[in-house]
Amino acid sequence: MGRVAAVRSLACSFLGLLGCFFLASCGGGTSTQVTNNEVPAIVNLTPAPNVSLEVGKFVGFAAAAQNSAGRPITETFSFQSSAPNIVTVSSSGLACAGTWDSLTVPSVCTPGSTGIAQVTAVAHGVPSAPVTVYVHQHVTSVVINKVPNQPPTLSNICLSKRAPSGNPESWLYQAFAFNGNTDITSSVGPFTWQSTAPSGQTSAAIAVTLIGPAVTAPLNQETAQANNPGSTLISASAGGVNSQPVSFTTCPVQTISLAAVNNPPTTTSFTVTTGTATTLNATVTDSLGMPLTGVSLTWSTSNPISVGVAGSTSSRSIRSLIASSCSESATHRLHVC
Repeated sequence: MGRVAAVRSLACSFLGLLGCFFLASCGGGTSTQVTNNEVPAIVNLTPAPNVSLEVGKFVGFAAAAQNSAGRPITETFSFQSSAPNIVTVSSSGLACAGTWDSLTVPSVCTPGSTGIAQVTAVAHGVPSAPVTVYVHQHVTSVVINKVPNQPPTLSNICLSKRAPSGNPESWLYQAFAFNGNTDITSSVGPFTWQSTAPSGQTSAAIAVTLIGPAVTAPLNQETAQANNPGSTLISASAGGVNSQPVSFTTCPVQTISLAAVNNPPTTTSFTVTTGTATTLNATVTDSLGMPLTGVSLTWSTSNPISVGVAGSTSSRSIRSLIASSCSESATHRLHVC
């Protein structure tokens, strides 16, 4: 009887412990919950939307995901190529213009065929927008020139920041890539365009705005739009090869005239009461006679002790002011009373 009682006691203790375990798992204690990865709403792939790649070269793609609230989420991505014989993508996102020796530990990219492939990143069945990869032969030279038969501009020497239409003037340029004497432009895809200041130019003003092609426009074209007065050098590159630069000039400032508020432009002398301020407006004209706005002006005074200048406003008694931007205005004589 004693032995049976002991076995019964142990059984009850075991059942009691088991019951406590179930109670804890049902909320009576601390429990661990496993949550599956969240299905992304958007998957992004960079670089995008186009990539130019020489046969045998490779580029790294990076994928990122967001949920429906637009917040970043951590995901594991797989990468796919629409033409594996042209572009092979490793499991980490390295794209080879040819074939990798290993998709998990890529080391050698064997050159393949030229052509076009689309690369996507996928997480939980959600794909990114495809990135088009243009695979081409080695580029030996790049040449750029203006597209012919463009609408006329006010001058062939410089472009005005303000045409009669009120908008900046522009020229359309095109780039060509060659492998030796063979034109391979159509296989190169997008070109990289840049502007640099000419040697010896100290001005930080940007003389040109480069505008990439529209969706339906050729990928080898770029619009150069007049910006701030000055000169710059424009060049294009593909496959790591730069073109010879071409010069681009936004027409320089020719005249600056000052006029006090409520005074006619021809008035160059007026009186300001000591301790008060008046506003001077500057009218800037470029070398083609077009009035300019948004041009940076440097204001100065011949008598800094009695004149304070903030932007276009004097805040103290005034004798004379000068505004300059590549050209000097006529001095306004201001009398203190």
